[in-house]
Amino acid sequence: MILQSTVLILGHANTELKQKYAKQMQDYIDKKQVEAVLKDTQNEVRLFYLLHHAVKKITNEEIKWRIVFDASSHSPGHPSLNDALEAGPNLLTDILAMLLRFRLSKIAITSDGSQAFLQLILADEDRDATRFLWYKTEYTSDGKLCIADEIVTYRFTRLPFGLTSSPFLLLASLRELATVYKQSYPIASKHIENNIYMKDFVIGTSTDTEADKFLLALQRFVGRRRLPNTIYTDNATTFHAANKELILLWQTLSSAKTQQYYAQNGKTWRFIDPRAAWWGGWWERLIEAALNSRPLVYEEESDDNSAALTPAHFLMGRKLTAIPSKLENTRLNKIYIPQQDLLDCFWKKMVERIFLQLRSFHQVRNKDSTINIRVGDIVLLQEDVRPRHMWKKARVMNLDQRRDGKIRSCELRVNGRNVTHPVQLVIPLKIDQDGEDVENEIKCKV
Repeated sequence: MILQSTVLILGHANTELKQKYAKQMQDYIDKKQVEAVLKDTQNEVRLFYLLHHAVKKITNEEIKWRIVFDASSHSPGHPSLNDALEAGPNLLTDILAMLLRFRLSKIAITSDGSQAFLQLILADEDRDATRFLWYKTEYTSDGKLCIADEIVTYRFTRLPFGLTSSPFLLLASLRELATVYKQSYPIASKHIENNIYMKDFVIGTSTDTEADKFLLALQRFVGRRRLPNTIYTDNATTFHAANKELILLWQTLSSAKTQQYYAQNGKTWRFIDPRAAWWGGWWERLIEAALNSRPLVYEEESDDNSAALTPAHFLMGRKLTAIPSKLENTRLNKIYIPQQDLLDCFWKKMVERIFLQLRSFHQVRNKDSTINIRVGDIVLLQEDVRPRHMWKKARVMNLDQRRDGKIRSCELRVNGRNVTHPVQLVIPLKIDQDGEDVENEIKCKV
């Protein structure tokens, strides 16, 4: 009777609707989102048959039909499937806050999860609660779909839309995925948690705009300071985007064989390794010296060559970018010499008490017991946010030897992709014990 009522309704409908209904049903079957029940089940507790019917939706004067499975229907005196299911807590993001964040940036990104609910697999013991009736189908030799008169019992292998628990299960799965891959994809995980409403993803970004601004700033800089041969930066998203734009610009100008200075002078863009922020200390000191040598007050033009007061005067007694000049005035020499002695005393104590400790801190203390990292070694990736027993394993693919002959970083293979890490954050697993390599004893999937 359940299937006959649906067929009766389709019988009074036009041919196009019948074809679309059968095609959508077959799409479920072809994608293995539903399966035929080959034998009757003995689990009567979790047995339920779903009604299904066609629903019309008009969007932009376009009519769309889809099949809806009704989990709220029930026979008189009996509960429906939705009555027996727990809805779960509400995990929906605050839509007002999400839309306000969405409007903060100039560039909008939206996406809609394709058949989001059907991406979740139902457990075998729960599938009989999603049974429904349909006809046996088969394809002819020329690829046409034929519907036989034989009735077949189907059941869902994936989570169907329309169940009371479906929204919770979908959002809980998304949040679980965001948590699992938070270390590998921190930005994506954050956006999945905060910018998804059911299956719709909305976000605003300004990365491209920031890259454009940075390129303009770079062009102004090289216009005044000449074009650098090598540019060192950290791993900021803006610099990576700008680097891609410069590569594209370089290819365009080279192919056109123009005489512009971008095409005439190749640029080398070097990024420090991820999670190695201390590698950028030398250019940060240069920037700090330039900033601390800027005058604190307006400097009028004069012929006495007097220096303006700068932050460096409070730190060093002079501009960091200035070259000390020889003083000839005897009175000034008496003032300058004690001041210089005081600064020399300060730097001597700084070198003895601080700098030597820093040098010993970066040196390897027990060179004889040092484990050298080699290509092919299995290592652990040190992470600050995870306990040691949860650190990821990786295989060393390549070593990066610098001009001083020391290995500063290495290329690793982890989770099917190559990443670069500084050697300070790489912990070797394979060691030689009394000349015996234990390489064969360590097995991991990288």
